[in-house]
Amino acid sequence: MNHIIAPPPTVEILNDLKRLYQSGQPVQFINAFHGVPITHVGKILILNQGYAVFQVPGDQAVCVALDKQTFLQQDLFPEIVSANTIGVDVAKGEVILVGFEYAGKNLGQRLNLRVKPKEPIWVEVQRDDLNFSAPLMDISVSGLGVYSFVTYIEEHLDFQTDALLQLKLELPSFHESIVLPGKISYIKREDGMLTYRLGIQVEPNEDNLPVLEKYIDLRRAEIMQELEQTYQRMCQL
Repeated sequence: MNHIIAPPPTVEILNDLKRLYQSGQPVQFINAFHGVPITHVGKILILNQGYAVFQVPGDQAVCVALDKQTFLQQDLFPEIVSANTIGVDVAKGEVILVGFEYAGKNLGQRLNLRVKPKEPIWVEVQRDDLNFSAPLMDISVSGLGVYSFVTYIEEHLDFQTDALLQLKLELPSFHESIVLPGKISYIKREDGMLTYRLGIQVEPNEDNLPVLEKYIDLRRAEIMQELEQTYQRMCQL
């Protein structure tokens, strides 16, 4: 532990971490596993020269290891704090964090349940005379994310934020397609990739909302089971 060289956090964050360490107050950890928020409290075990060792539950340790970062929330912090992972002992539930920085006041989508599909799901995207299929990245009752190739988006300059769409998809275990009205909330090119990610707001009606809710509940249960299995595997490493 004494040989760790860590970049210094801001003085304010460091002072807050010292207060939490001295008082033994917990910190809320925020991660996600396949879109499911994983949030537990952790306690500082060691604080030394810009790095901190925390005790957290096993499933949180798994997420901190896989994400290589985490977000921390505490009443002492004026904003959410982000931190990078440099070491994890999943079996002991210990994580070593450095690079503490303010990440913003709003948790935003970090606490939104947006499950990632287990099997590939294709979404048929329709707008006026445009029609293409895109792989589903994640989905919630209020929105979904899809990928599209760069060439397609850049060839259709009217394909912009707030554009209205119609989406058609079939969810596993539900042998019937559902149609959702949607509106593009953001378009983001993936770093180093030939694809764009489209965030789309949706408004399910009384017929397809129960289907969405049931699929998300089933997928969430599968994801939590997968998290437990991942924990067991990582404990044996």
